[in-house]
Amino acid sequence: MLKVVDNELKDNKKYFVGDKFGFADIVANAAALWLGVLEEASGVVLVTKQRTKSQRGYVARGRELTNWIGVEWALKIKGVKCEFIEENLQNKSPLLLESNPIHKKIPVLIHNGKSICESMVIVEYIDETFEGPSILPKDPYDRAIARFWVKFFEDKGSAVGTSFFHKSEKAKEEVCEMLKILDNELKDKKFFVGDKFGFADIAANFLALWMGILEEATGIILVTKEKYPNFYAWRDEYINGNKEYLPSRDELLAFFKARFQAAATPPYSN
Repeated sequence: MLKVVDNELKDNKKYFVGDKFGFADIVANAAALWLGVLEEASGVVLVTKQRTKSQRGYVARGRELTNWIGVEWALKIKGVKCEFIEENLQNKSPLLLESNPIHKKIPVLIHNGKSICESMVIVEYIDETFEGPSILPKDPYDRAIARFWVKFFEDKGSAVGTSFFHKSEKAKEEVCEMLKILDNELKDKKFFVGDKFGFADIAANFLALWMGILEEATGIILVTKEKYPNFYAWRDEYINGNKEYLPSRDELLAFFKARFQAAATPPYSN
């Protein structure tokens, strides 16, 4: 991480974005303040002027989701036509590696020669850049709440996958606790924030679409109408009301069924 950050701060760059201290620098307080304090307290020194010159300079000066579906969804909402380039993640293209050198993963949006990475960051950029219906709420409080739920979904996403792919009981318990929270949040509400489908709902597509597909593909049922009635109703409305934005459910179901069947088949032996 220090190597990546050091490279980002080369050429006498004072801050991560632009020419003044800002949003990204505030988030970096763990690297700016706490890392140095922990080094001194423990004697474990990770940052030296020789190895990470720019990072050390930054410390001295400052002390400071959605996935591709969400991105495509946002572009459609805004009516933006875009060239989609399919990426082979087993053999990543020079364009991807150049456009997202830190995480080296999709999705990436290239606009006006500049790259934007991370799905919900891209969705927010699309919302602020292009004309059309707003995706994030206009009200600052509602916008903050929408971002809270996006972070919540990002934190819980791995537990959903683990509960199905690894049949982890611990992950399953975590998912059920999450569903309980969401069911309570959605009582008397159609959407997570405000009175229309928006930013937080887009980020929750893995719960609305993918989890139902994984349930059907594996036979592991976590969501029932009796146990989570509000979440169940939200998910039903989500899929039926947004079909033009979602990939083919039948194709995804066939893919995952084949994958789980292959995993369950014992290897051939003489």
